[in-house]
Amino acid sequence: MSRKVLLIGGGGHCKDVIWLLRESIKPEFLGIIDGRLPVGATVCGVPVLGDDLGLERFSQVEVIIAIGSSRRRFEVWKAICHKFPHFRFPSVIHPSVKLAPGVRVGEGTLITAGSTIANDVIIGNQVVVNLQSIIGHDSTIGDSATLAPGTVIAGGVTVGEGFEFGPNSTVGSGLQLGAWGACGPGAGIMANSPERTLMLGNPARPIRTLDLPTV
Repeated sequence: MSRKVLLIGGGGHCKDVIWLLRESIKPEFLGIIDGRLPVGATVCGVPVLGDDLGLERFSQVEVIIAIGSSRRRFEVWKAICHKFPHFRFPSVIHPSVKLAPGVRVGEGTLITAGSTIANDVIIGNQVVVNLQSIIGHDSTIGDSATLAPGTVIAGGVTVGEGFEFGPNSTVGSGLQLGAWGACGPGAGIMANSPERTLMLGNPARPIRTLDLPTV
């Protein structure tokens, strides 16, 4: 039986989400909500419906927030939960993903092809684990975090809410990364990172303070 799915956000990340869904479940796409795109346009064959003014007409659907930015995804998630508490946010895991025993995955989280999640990992709500990422044993990934393709997180790491990883970044064992921080492509994080801190380089160094989401 197909599952009725409504997508929020029609940018580049939406294309990856559509691919994930088509290979993981049998979606019946109701459309894409995105006020930046013209009504009637399509993204990978899925029609754009416009902005969110008509969301109340949908019921018994699964909503997936197809937004790549941790901050924006978090803001939209909180706004939808406040206005439309009846919506459900499914987690979707690609069939090729390797999940060890004891892994827990929150609602709305997307885990894409080729990723590996080791024993006793906890992944929060609305997390994106992108292509070929690895999360080591006993690590915890906070809500709305984003792992770009090729992210490698060693064992026992705590990742704060909304942290964004650049492609091919790595994190050493047992570290704590503060909420709403980020690291750039190829960053090698070998020490704890404070909240709201952008880390660049290998080894990664703090560069500047980042804004909080507007919620």
